[in-house]
Amino acid sequence: RDVYNIDKQDDGAAFHIFHSQLLRMCQDNGVIDSDKLGLFVYLFILDELFDAYLNRKISHKTRIIIAMRAYFFLNFCKSHIEKTGKNTSNECYHIFKSLTEFLVLLIISHRNYYEDYLLLPWEHRTETLEHVFRLARQVVPDFTAYEFFKILRRVMH
Repeated sequence: RDVYNIDKQDDGAAFHIFHSQLLRMCQDNGVIDSDKLGLFVYLFILDELFDAYLNRKISHKTRIIIAMRAYFFLNFCKSHIEKTGKNTSNECYHIFKSLTEFLVLLIISHRNYYEDYLLLPWEHRTETLEHVFRLARQVVPDFTAYEFFKILRRVMH
C-alpha cells in the first residue's frame, strides 16, 4: 500500500522544522548557543537543500552549489558520528544524501536530454504523485502495485 492514514498526512509540517523561528531558538540574543551549534548548522544546511528544490528565484548553478554543500556536510556528519560512537538514523542520512544527489542529477540530465524545456525543480515533489494515487483510489479504493499498473495502462489508452 502507498500510504497509511491518508487523511492525516501533512507535508507542510515537515517544512516547519526548518522555519527561521526554530533557528532563532538556537540563539541567545543573536549569538548561537554553543550546545545548539550543531543543531543550528544541521537545520540551516538542510533548509538550504529544501530551498534549492523549492525556490523559484535561484539559478541551477546555485542549486548545485547548495546540494553539494549539503552532500559534503552530510558525509562529514556521518564520519563524525561514526568516530564518536554515537548513533544516528542511517535511513535519514540516506534520504538526505539521495536528495542532494537527485537534485544534481536532475539538473544535469535535464540539460543533456530536455534542454528545450524549462526545468522547474519545485514541480518535482510528491504532490503530483499523491494526486495520481488519489485518482487511482477512485477506481480501486485499496489498490496493490499490480492493480495500480493496470489502472495506468487503462488511463493511458
